[in-house]
Amino acid sequence: MRSCFRVAVLCGVVAGAGIPSTLRAQIATPPSSAGGLFEAGPGSVTVDGYAASSLINLASSLWGTSGRLSGVAAASVARFESGNTTAYGELHGAFGLSSDARDLSAFKLDGGAGSYRGHSSSHYVQTSVLLGRLSSNGRLAAWLDAGVGSVGDERSHGTAHATAGATGHFASVAVNATVGIAGVASITYADALIDARWAPFRNEPVDAA
Repeated sequence: MRSCFRVAVLCGVVAGAGIPSTLRAQIATPPSSAGGLFEAGPGSVTVDGYAASSLINLASSLWGTSGRLSGVAAASVARFESGNTTAYGELHGAFGLSSDARDLSAFKLDGGAGSYRGHSSSHYVQTSVLLGRLSSNGRLAAWLDAGVGSVGDERSHGTAHATAGATGHFASVAVNATVGIAGVASITYADALIDARWAPFRNEPVDAA
C-alpha cells in the first residue's frame, strides 16, 4: 500500500497549439504540441506502512509530434530526508491509428529505468493499445488502455494491465481520473487515481484544442 501527498510548482516553456493528440489522454499536463515542463516541490510519502518521509522532487519533460507520431521524455530526481536519492527516466512513444484529431486511439511503447542511491534498481518496458475519444470542444476525453510488458530489477517479470480513464478541462482547471487492474508475475492489484491541476496564470484555456 502506498500513499503520497505532494505540492509542486510548475513552470512551462511551450510552443504550438494543441497537445499531442495520441498522448493527450495519458499525459494531460503538456499544453502544446511541442515544448517542455519543469516541476519542483516538497512532498511526503509512505510505503508499505513505513514511517512517512518528506522529500524534495525535481522533474522535467519534453514532448513533440510529427504527423501521427508523438513522444514524451521525462526525468526526475528526488532526495529524501534520510539523504538518499532516487533518479528515474522514462520514454513514451505513440503512433495514432487515425488522422482525426478527436480520435485518441494509438499503438504505444513505454519504457523507463531508475536508480536508488546511485545503483540501478528498476526498469520496465511495455507495449499497449489505447482506444479513446476526445470531445468536439476538446474539453473531455475518455479512453481504454491495455497491454503487456516486463518489469524488474535483477530479475525480470512479465506484466499485463488494463486501464480506463477520463479527462476534463474547465477554464484553468484540469481533472484526470483512472481505474485499472494490473498483474506482475503472479500478483494482481487494482489501482484508482484522481489528479487535479490548476493553472491560474495562463492566458488561454488549459486544453488549447
